[in-house]
Amino acid sequence: MASAPEARGNVAALREVLSNLLDNGLKYGHPNGTVAITLAQSLPQWLTVAISDDGPGVPVADQAQLFQRHYRGVQASGEKPGSGLGLAIARSLVEQMGAP
Repeated sequence: MASAPEARGNVAALREVLSNLLDNGLKYGHPNGTVAITLAQSLPQWLTVAISDDGPGVPVADQAQLFQRHYRGVQASGEKPGSGLGLAIARSLVEQMGAP
């Protein structure tokens, strides 16, 4: 396994963001599916973290509203537990950390 680049920042905020994104990947991916985490040095001072799963993806109709507080897409409503706050909080935390 290659060593990951060093990252510095708000550890609690980063933990909250990653926890939310991983939870969503596990919740909305296929049962017994795969959730992948990819790290890349996007700029000299920035680390990009990408989390992907093998689920059906977010329908185009939901994408524009995905980061709004309390919004839950058609696939999420009713069948999976949640408040619709996770992605809004994650986005806010990433913006507070100064992400470009």
